[in-house]
Amino acid sequence: MRAFLLLPLLLTACTGGDAPIPGDGDGDTVAPGTVAPAPDEPQAPLRLSDLAETCDGAGEPRAAPYPGTPAEPPRLLVLVRDSVGDTYTSSTSDLYFRDWGVYSSSDYPDTEVVACLTGFEGAFLRACEFESSRDDSTYVLDLYGAAYNVRLREAQTGTLLTEFGLDATSDQCPLFHTFTGDGQRERSLVNPPMDDLKDELLARLAPDYDTRREFMDDDEIRELDSINAVVDSLRSLNP
Repeated sequence: MRAFLLLPLLLTACTGGDAPIPGDGDGDTVAPGTVAPAPDEPQAPLRLSDLAETCDGAGEPRAAPYPGTPAEPPRLLVLVRDSVGDTYTSSTSDLYFRDWGVYSSSDYPDTEVVACLTGFEGAFLRACEFESSRDDSTYVLDLYGAAYNVRLREAQTGTLLTEFGLDATSDQCPLFHTFTGDGQRERSLVNPPMDDLKDELLARLAPDYDTRREFMDDDEIRELDSINAVVDSLRSLNP
């Protein structure tokens, strides 16, 4: 009696064609030898240090693709370091780049192009004195001119778009400076000339961009686009 009872059970266990194969939980089956796909994991937040690796040619897939539109500047993040080997810090300024600059961590995934600036120390310019707000101590910042190497790279791929140099020779003291050491005297390079950087970037990546758009509201932009469309039509009729 026991042999007859066990035989059907053994046959059922050894039959491969009729047995259900585990799937993804929705009733679908997975072919033998196939691993079911793992559920999507949440992406880690994009950090400044992640985008800084773009400056070494490493692409950041979480960044936005660069469309390369000549009439539209890219969403830009400016990174600056005082010398080779230093850590990059963010220096994007809305004074120069307005609504197409990337300024905070919440905007990092929108970055299309990273401007990587490396400074090379020039001649001594002047000593800038700062009064401490906590006591009567005087702190001195020795200011040096600088030549900056600029590399514009696609954020998503790390591809080098263009490279050029900028000289910074203004001897204007900064409005504030954070002294990080124990001493009361430090040295620093002049900040890169952001207006020159903007001019170079537009000339190389967005030569058809109309800078007047930065100071217009939506109605004025639509009117400008209509005028430009008419001008383009007339040009096509009279090449």
